[in-house]
Amino acid sequence: MIEESSTDNSLYKTYDILGKYLNSMGQHMEAVQAWEDGLRHLETSVERFDELGNEKIIDWINISLQTARLVHRLGTDGPGVSYKSNRVCYAPSKMTDAEQAEWKIEQFQSAVRHYKGVLEHIPEVKGAANALAEMKYENIFDVLERLLPQDVNPFFPMDIPKALGKLGDSRAIPLLIKIIENPMRQENDDSDSSDEIFSSGGKDRLVVESCLALASFINDEKAKEVLMNGINNEQTREACLAVLCLCTDEKQYFDELEKMLAQGDSLDYRVKEYLNNNDKKSHYVDQLLMLNEEIRTKTAAQKNDDDNE
Repeated sequence: MIEESSTDNSLYKTYDILGKYLNSMGQHMEAVQAWEDGLRHLETSVERFDELGNEKIIDWINISLQTARLVHRLGTDGPGVSYKSNRVCYAPSKMTDAEQAEWKIEQFQSAVRHYKGVLEHIPEVKGAANALAEMKYENIFDVLERLLPQDVNPFFPMDIPKALGKLGDSRAIPLLIKIIENPMRQENDDSDSSDEIFSSGGKDRLVVESCLALASFINDEKAKEVLMNGINNEQTREACLAVLCLCTDEKQYFDELEKMLAQGDSLDYRVKEYLNNNDKKSHYVDQLLMLNEEIRTKTAAQKNDDDNE
């Protein structure tokens, strides 16, 4: 039988269970790699997960992302592995075929439960990052810098661009611009099919939120130039127009947004939230929001009519 791990840390337990399952399915090298990656972080961390501080947030996210990929790409090939006393060791299973089949199902279900528990803590990361940024806690920048390109989970957004905007550190400008000008590709040489779990929806969201975050740096020449150029890109046009509307108060940008709404398309919910919650809101913005609400109401009514036909 594969030995149980002597560690009770929640993150390590997730890796421990996934490793056992993957190796029982033959994915020997992947399980070893998963353990090594997870333990590299956890062995230098605190004893229990709930004691992890802000400096460990990036390690936590890396582990969560890799765990998601492992869960997503379960396959078929190899023997078992376990981790104990700071070394990887191998032990043959002495279960019958029926026992092994039942054990595999139990390990998979247990892994999924632990993974879901891990993801439930992402809102805490989001809240901590934004709260510290709002307090202008300078040391949070390095954490946000590393988290930014990883904020692509469409189901659990961490709002890292928003936190960078709140922090107001000019070092964020090139980071946000890089996200906007060089959107991450759907596929790259280092990715596998498991990356589909973080769909383009999460990546598109990160680009839009990075545009909105540049509002905090509108007086920077390069930031404003990127926003101006973003008007010509379909993906960023709406967000860039919204920022320029509020930050420059030039009517031409309001007119452009109004034209978009007149075509029957309602505002992206992130853009709407940005316009609605901004202190610089003017009567032009109020008009846009009213028009947007009319379009949403009309669209919803049309959908109901179609459903009833």
